Amino acid sequence: MSWTLTAIHGADGDDEIVFIGGLNEKLKNRIIEKLKEDGFDAQEDTTNHLGQDNKNICNKGVLKEGLQLEISNGLRKKMFRGLKRNDRKFTTEVFDKFKKSIRSVLCEDEVKET
Repeated sequence: MSWTLTAIHGADGDDEIVFIGGLNEKLKNRIIEKLKEDGFDAQEDTTNHLGQDNKNICNKGVLKEGLQLEISNGLRKKMFRGLKRNDRKFTTEVFDKFKKSIRSVLCEDEVKET
């Protein structure tokens, strides 16, 4: 079984959006598709800096290709009570829905590889 490393970061901006990058094109496209199906604004990173470098941590796993998510401030504000460390302990239904979307694709990918 192989695992894809996934890096999750915060991004600036008040729009409720998640940018997806990384060298695992198949998984990146499936994540974008699933998030959109579930009502999120998910877009492929067009700046070619999100996880496109072989030296990026998300690409250092067994597969040498990973996934990177950059979640905007606007979307993170919908996911948590606030953006301060203690406030992020309290999640919302938006966070649960986002997490469920991501997990469903990652678990689907894992099942296909076993």
